[in-house]
Amino acid sequence: MSAAVEQFLPDAIVCLSWRFAPFRAIMRTWKQRALRLACFDSQWVGSSKQQVGRLVAPIYMHPLYDMAFVAGPRQIVFARKLGFSPQNIIEGFAVCDWDRFAKVYRQRTNSRDDSSNAFLFVGRLAPVKGIEVLLAAYRIYRSSSAQPWPLIVSGIGPNQRLLSGEPGVEYIGFTQSAEVPGLMGRASCLVLPSVFEPWGSCCMKLRRPVWESYVRRSAARATPFVSPGENGYVVEPGDVQGLAAAMTRFAQISPDQLQRCRQVSFERSQYLTPALFSQRLIEAATRHAAQRAPSMAAT
Repeated sequence: MSAAVEQFLPDAIVCLSWRFAPFRAIMRTWKQRALRLACFDSQWVGSSKQQVGRLVAPIYMHPLYDMAFVAGPRQIVFARKLGFSPQNIIEGFAVCDWDRFAKVYRQRTNSRDDSSNAFLFVGRLAPVKGIEVLLAAYRIYRSSSAQPWPLIVSGIGPNQRLLSGEPGVEYIGFTQSAEVPGLMGRASCLVLPSVFEPWGSCCMKLRRPVWESYVRRSAARATPFVSPGENGYVVEPGDVQGLAAAMTRFAQISPDQLQRCRQVSFERSQYLTPALFSQRLIEAATRHAAQRAPSMAAT
């Protein structure tokens, strides 16, 4: 691995698994030779593990990394807690195949087809993802709606047994990545009812109105994907009644309002694209090289 890096002669090294010992060894070797970036999508929650990490970061982390390349605003908080200065933090490493999903948005917008209105959940069917809360909320919504939208569920996990026999729920199992854009074209609203969600990668893939729940209200307000009232709603985690009310409210908006929600979500999705990933990485590497040049000349 080290020989391959030496042969490549990188200007920047993006490290996605910075706890992996061989990767740390490479970072140590490339000090003052390339920009070394520690990437993460974890957010600060103040756990004992994170508190310990904060204490040892100056010894075990900072000698190996020049900058933090993080997913978004909540991860910036974590990076600051670890001791990275604002000028040594860039965001935007967690991106998706934006063009593929944008194509679905444009097709749906051009057709103005609202006949496929549905709620959509995509993710692991595990307790942390809040599937029990979602199903309970959907039952309430469905019982109070004259023409309820169906709920499409994609994913596998220990809680998939809960979906059996649920009226209005279409469980389609695991969806391959190449098929996800088409699946999202069938829905009008993404539901992310997670008890805790570090980043919410499924949100950035959807050009759909969304609502989310997070472990803390302050964290939810910091999400770059949802503007409450503009393209979705943010509710407290575990709030069944709140989710049900949001589903009811959302299903009753007009076609023009729905299209506006889609447009806002589409605009927000451009926050993280492969092009911006490249741009931010190149800019950071260029700045780092410029800062390194005087010291190298002095030696």
